[in-house]
Amino acid sequence: MVSRKGSLLERNVKKIFDLAGFKTKQNIRLAGYEVDVYAKYKGFDVIIECKQREKSSVNLPNLIYTWTGKNKKIGATRVLLVIYGQRVSREHLKLAREENVIIWNEDHVDKFMDLAIEKKDKSLVYILDSLGITTEEVKKLRKRRVLVEEEIKIPQFGYFKGKIKSKELREWYEKRIEELNKEIRKKKTLK
Repeated sequence: MVSRKGSLLERNVKKIFDLAGFKTKQNIRLAGYEVDVYAKYKGFDVIIECKQREKSSVNLPNLIYTWTGKNKKIGATRVLLVIYGQRVSREHLKLAREENVIIWNEDHVDKFMDLAIEKKDKSLVYILDSLGITTEEVKKLRKRRVLVEEEIKIPQFGYFKGKIKSKELREWYEKRIEELNKEIRKKKTLK
């Protein structure tokens, strides 16, 4: 266990995943690397790196490539970068998507914290869906179209004012989920 206590952002992200039903650990070492938050749900695990910036900014391409490389040794289902206090460009989101990395910004943290506190039963499904992890719960919720009709900021689409057409979002999600599931199956066959 790493000795430092951890930032408020790390503790808040851990709390979001705890409330949603994940088993979590904060500031642990995996394959020799320090991970801010480790979250596990059923057979899926997520390594989470939290970066909070007030005046400086983080070099997102370097961060994305660094955690892609680290995850090759760790072997987690998903890498989640939580960036608080810095705008994430469409180019960075595209790069993250290409590298199988998910990025949350402060809007995601706030939304998921509220959801975890107010609607604990739904927060798990929303979080899994935002990570591109498909479970039966996610499939059921998608069929009811709950996930595609909310007005939220979605990192893979960038920053939008107003609603995104649900058909467009549903098509993107289906394509992306299929890509991510293929990657998971490929990883499992290589192990």
